[in-house]
Amino acid sequence: MEDSGAFARPGHSRGYKASTEEEDASMLRLGQGYTQQFSQFTNQDSVREVRKLLSGSELASFEIAQLGNMCCSDSVEAKSLIPSLVGKIDDESLDRMLKQMESIKNFQA
Repeated sequence: MEDSGAFARPGHSRGYKASTEEEDASMLRLGQGYTQQFSQFTNQDSVREVRKLLSGSELASFEIAQLGNMCCSDSVEAKSLIPSLVGKIDDESLDRMLKQMESIKNFQA
């Protein structure tokens, strides 16, 4: 049976792993740059307040990050941009959190 290349051969996996780690680091830097460029919350106290607000929910960490970075205007927009929220949180609770986030954003120093 021939090696189809579907499995890593000894000695070749290290290069692949290093390449993957480099790609991950590159993607992380790109994501951080994007987040800083479009950041809605410029004050560290505001960031802490938003994290505290969102962490009190049953949301996954990636959903918390997306909500914090996007600052959606209402639950309909949030659920259309983050489909995993559908069925996880009711519209009223999500709208309440989004309004609190908007208030934090408007009153940051």
